[in-house]
Amino acid sequence: LGPRVTVLAHDASSLMVIGMTRVQAVRIGRRAFVGAGSILLPGSEVGDTSILGAGSVLKDRVPPGQVWAGTPARFISTLDGYRDRLSSLTAPKFAERLYAIHNLN
Repeated sequence: LGPRVTVLAHDASSLMVIGMTRVQAVRIGRRAFVGAGSILLPGSEVGDTSILGAGSVLKDRVPPGQVWAGTPARFISTLDGYRDRLSSLTAPKFAERLYAIHNLN
């Protein structure tokens, strides 16, 4: 989870309308990434190996291996498509002692 991620498992706004608070679990799958400042609403789910972009508001289910982002969050690409776009980037050159490369495969 990135910084300032909010996970809401309840919605108290329904209390004033129907006299009850809605409570639903939120699921975050294995090897999933939730970007900084995202909000996960009750009943939402981030599937295994999925990415939720920074600042997103999720009220649905992100299937495994997909990239979603936005407010509300919506489908952007598959994880394979995202990987293909990233593979064309070139890494900046720094002094060897100043950088690290992490292989997530």
